[in-house]
Amino acid sequence: MNFLETIFSFLATDQDRPLVVEMHGDTPRPCTRGQIADWVAHARSVLSEAAVKPGDRVVLVAPNSAKWVAADLAALA
Repeated sequence: MNFLETIFSFLATDQDRPLVVEMHGDTPRPCTRGQIADWVAHARSVLSEAAVKPGDRVVLVAPNSAKWVAADLAALA
């Protein structure tokens, strides 16, 4: 099992469990494994629709967030 398969397998289990917590001002907002998995799937479909292929370069410019993590994983996949 490679790195991405391990991560995606992890995200597929216990999907209601929080994985990361974002801070919005003083308010913590947990993001679950399922949410991250959904965001990864969405970002992968956007990259596919944009005809991004293995070996292509992708730049990700965004503030730190759980969605940044999902976009990064989608680009790696």
